[in-house]
Amino acid sequence: MTALMTPPATSNTPAVPDRIHINEVCKHFPAPSGKPRHIATVARWITGGVRLNGQTVKLWAVRVGGAWYTNWTAVNQFEVDLTRARLGEPIEPPTDGGRRQAAVESQLDAEGL
Repeated sequence: MTALMTPPATSNTPAVPDRIHINEVCKHFPAPSGKPRHIATVARWITGGVRLNGQTVKLWAVRVGGAWYTNWTAVNQFEVDLTRARLGEPIEPPTDGGRRQAAVESQLDAEGL
């Protein structure tokens, strides 16, 4: 799996946020043909989720302008939640009292997004 590395910020260089455009997610999940997933597929994972065994699993993302952005932590959590749902195990609630969303939002705020 590819990880985004954040270079150290200097006084002349702004910090690079740990965000990825959903095109990168398309490359991470190849279709059965071996080609990258279509961007519309990943957008559906964000907006409608994937239904497995009565549970809906969504990929967390933020909308900036006309584009969707996520991060590798959210992609990894999506993979874990898909696996748990497929095995019939309960998945983490997407809000878990709002802490998960608040943590991600505070990280994005800290990065100036």
